[in-house]
Amino acid sequence: MNNTHQHLNIPQDKAPLRDYLFIPLFFTLYLAFAFFNDTGFNLEHFAERPISLASAEGIDVTKRSSQFYKILLFILSAGGILFQLTVRIQDFLRRDVLQILNGTAMAGFVLLFFHMLGTDVSDLIKMIIAVQIAAISGNFLFRTDNELLNQETFLKLFIWTLAVSYSVSFIPYHVISLSGAEIRFPLWMLFCVYVIMILFFIRKKAPALVDENEVLNRLALFSLPLAFIPASLVLATEISLIFNQAADRHIKPLFFYLLLLGLILIWAFFRYRHIAKQKPFSGNNILSEWLAIISAGIALMAFYKPTISVNPDLFEDANRVLPVMQYFEFGKIPFIDSFASHALQDFLTGFLYAMLNGYHPLGGFVYNFIIPVTVVLLIYKLVFRITKSIGLAFFISVCYPYTDFIFPNYYNLIPLSILALLSLTEKQSVKNYVLFFLSVIFMIFWRLDLGAANLIASGLCFILLAYASERFKVNFRNLIKGFMFIAIPLLLAFSAALMLRQGEVLSRFSEALGYVSSAQSYGLRDLAHGKDIRYFSLYFFMPMAVILAGVYAFLRIRKNHFVRAEHLHLSVTILFMSLFFIANFQRGLVRHTLAENWDTALTSFGFFIIAASVLYHPRLQSKSPLLSFYFLLAATLVVVNYKYNTPDFSRKSTYSLAVAGMRSPEFHKAGSESFERITDTGIETHGGFDALKKFLNLNIPATSTFLDFSNTPMLYHYTSRIVPDYFCQLPHTAHNEKMQNKLLDNFHAYDIPVVAFSNVPYTYWDALDGIPNSVRHYRIAEYIYRNYRPETILNKHTIWVKKDAKINRGEVEEIASIKDISELEISNAVRKDSNIVTIPNGESLVKGILKSPIHLKDEKSYCILIDFAAEHQGSMTVITALRKSEEKVYQKTEMRFSSGLNNLFVMIERESGENIMEEIELRLQENNQIRFLSLKVIGEDLPRDYFSFQPVDFNLKKIPFYWGNYDDENLASKSKVLNVIVDNALNVKAGHEIRFRLPENPDKSEGNYILITAKAAQGSNTDVIMNYGKSEKKNGGFSFNISSEPDLKKYKIRISTQFNWWNSSNDWLSLYPISSDIEIKKIELLSGD
Repeated sequence: MNNTHQHLNIPQDKAPLRDYLFIPLFFTLYLAFAFFNDTGFNLEHFAERPISLASAEGIDVTKRSSQFYKILLFILSAGGILFQLTVRIQDFLRRDVLQILNGTAMAGFVLLFFHMLGTDVSDLIKMIIAVQIAAISGNFLFRTDNELLNQETFLKLFIWTLAVSYSVSFIPYHVISLSGAEIRFPLWMLFCVYVIMILFFIRKKAPALVDENEVLNRLALFSLPLAFIPASLVLATEISLIFNQAADRHIKPLFFYLLLLGLILIWAFFRYRHIAKQKPFSGNNILSEWLAIISAGIALMAFYKPTISVNPDLFEDANRVLPVMQYFEFGKIPFIDSFASHALQDFLTGFLYAMLNGYHPLGGFVYNFIIPVTVVLLIYKLVFRITKSIGLAFFISVCYPYTDFIFPNYYNLIPLSILALLSLTEKQSVKNYVLFFLSVIFMIFWRLDLGAANLIASGLCFILLAYASERFKVNFRNLIKGFMFIAIPLLLAFSAALMLRQGEVLSRFSEALGYVSSAQSYGLRDLAHGKDIRYFSLYFFMPMAVILAGVYAFLRIRKNHFVRAEHLHLSVTILFMSLFFIANFQRGLVRHTLAENWDTALTSFGFFIIAASVLYHPRLQSKSPLLSFYFLLAATLVVVNYKYNTPDFSRKSTYSLAVAGMRSPEFHKAGSESFERITDTGIETHGGFDALKKFLNLNIPATSTFLDFSNTPMLYHYTSRIVPDYFCQLPHTAHNEKMQNKLLDNFHAYDIPVVAFSNVPYTYWDALDGIPNSVRHYRIAEYIYRNYRPETILNKHTIWVKKDAKINRGEVEEIASIKDISELEISNAVRKDSNIVTIPNGESLVKGILKSPIHLKDEKSYCILIDFAAEHQGSMTVITALRKSEEKVYQKTEMRFSSGLNNLFVMIERESGENIMEEIELRLQENNQIRFLSLKVIGEDLPRDYFSFQPVDFNLKKIPFYWGNYDDENLASKSKVLNVIVDNALNVKAGHEIRFRLPENPDKSEGNYILITAKAAQGSNTDVIMNYGKSEKKNGGFSFNISSEPDLKKYKIRISTQFNWWNSSNDWLSLYPISSDIEIKKIELLSGD
């Protein structure tokens, strides 16, 4: 080894401006914030009585104006002074120290911009100043007698010292946090002291350690275990919880933390003893590993929570919970027996939690922190590979507040395939091919939609590289070997699945493909709510910019034009991301459009691709702070200006979240006896579904289950019942004819005596995107109508049972009944006789329904039944007053009704202690005539389902037109004409209703259509309302659009999608054109197909 000290001549040549530009900029802006932090501009004087809007609001306009010029003058003055000072002190600073000061100042300057927007970056700013103090100290420690380390070695030494000091600084913080005491000293100060102490020790006691680059590399290598100290807080807490769960003990996490520290020191010692046997390593790569591990540790402290409160979404979270629950409680194996929409991403953490802690259906929510931590690590690795800048990689992964916008967490593991591809560009070994194929296959199982786009991007990028790059000559021998290493285990796993489930595996595969092919089934009409600049930017300008960036990257690869080696990695990354952007873009054209008020599914890595283009700067090295600043500036500007929803300006970085996270008292409480890891707040929100669970347990065997038709599949979790299908989200996944028939075929394998038909009242999930479930899934709905009957309402769900089921309903109590309203107090109405009132103008209020308060029993459910006839359609509001101690609680329920006979139903929702009903009032809409028939208050042990019998109206828009004219099944339909309702030309005037007689007892066994041959008569489309009913009562209705095309068109309405069509002997059908006359040629009643 060469032990000669290297010398730097003092004074040095003046550094170019870019090497110190950010030092005066940062401190000028920092001082400006320090001195001018009062932005209230409160008016504190009223000289000469200036009466204005600003005065009325208490704003001092003069102070606001003068403040601007004071700040401007200060910035110019302080900036000039600091700039001159920076120039002059260069003679006293090493060039590498100047580089450190400039780089950290650039980071601080960027963070102060976010501070101006409202983000709390104080912890990061203090750490930056601590690094700068340490760098200046190192400058003077290593200038003695002009014996100086060369620039490369000093930078490695300093970064290693920073990493060690930062890791060790957490020890007292962690110990105090785990002890339950309050942390009173700042981390940055402790960190700064440690850096200076280590540098001083090395300079005075062990200079030989740093005289040689290789020695320093080995020093960094053997001490690498110390990088795990930041993560030890989380690891110790989690080990404590896992151990205590398994051993039924209550050992505090502090014990395990100290044990981990001991193991880390022992590990480092053994590495030191064997370090001479290690192969030489690149210093940069070793330090990169240091910061990668520290980044992951910071992310762990930011995202980990020892205890969580979960309020599961009854639809979305079924994908996370049910695969785990169904496996542990019913033995259904994911992918083979059950399928979650987003695959492994949804439920892998749940299985990991169960493996380490024991089964809990909500355990996956605890371990969800693993995904963002992995994302932070992948972002660090990727940025380092394309820039070779440790500082920029660390800053973007944990310090930059907008990281999630340029590397969206939504696309969490996609960088795995990019990193695998970059490794192939370096060396086409069998190992690298295995990793590449593994990443592609894994992403398909991780999340289907992302995996498909990733497969396309990976395959095309590989082919383009093989075609364009002279450096990338495909090693087919290693490629085949790598492929076989992946293909053989997959083939064996598939064969095992075939043996385990025989032919079902192929059927399940077909079902999964059928579910994926759902673009038309769940596509949205609008791409955005309005065509503003962001709409055009994201749908037109961004795709063009991304395509241009991808083409430019490809051309650079083709021409082998790389100023620096890392530019190859940058080009491959941009090419891959551009291909992924294009492959994934269809998701923003189908469903996840700007109309959903987000753009992440549309833009993917678009913001990063645009910003990363500046990294091609030919005159700046990739590690240059100025180039990093250009990138961060470009990324911030495109995000702030073109993100569909302007980012939250107070958004915190991962580092800020970590500083707050490690102060959590939950770490100290984690070992206590009463510690609960998971609290399901949804039990309170949704009523716990105890009533439904009790009903199922009383009336059906434990081996039986129910069908959820309400799109709330978490009911299976709360009732501990098996899901009667391959998919977890019923009926949502049965999105077309084939999928519905497949679902119905699967029912033979289950005993399903009960159906949870709908929510009460109807919610978004009963009519996803405005399409009622019974229309979208009409085969399933009609199967239910044929085989089940409405029975009860439990936990805000209508519960149906098999038609031959015998249910013990318990007692029914009629606690109030009114058939004569002559004695009631009715305001703003004209009485015609004892039961008929006319409401002219203004709302009418009906009081005096209850003569005295009614005591309500805890074990009973209560409802109000109102029968009446109305002259016109309208609305009625029912108001009930319940007493809880001294408090009176009001419940208001507004209901729409139709003209003719109506039977309205109101559930009385009660909380514990609300046992006295004091009042019932009715509010009637103006300009109507009401004939009251009866009003009853009913108390039941098992509340009867009156809700399912209420008339419903479905807005089908253009579906009948397409069903009648373009449906392939319709054109080859086996439907039979059961009755010709109208067989001669007929004109129906706009705004007028015409009724037609229906046949008695038509065949409903296969369902029914109403087929109308018609056109709009006045050259413009019109909406038409089609109602049906019996005698005075309307039982249901549909609205749809009739085209103004000159030729007659067919309109096919599946009338049997409504329960009241099946349940009632309907004797009339009516049509009501709204805005234009319609010409009708024929109306037919058809059998289903």
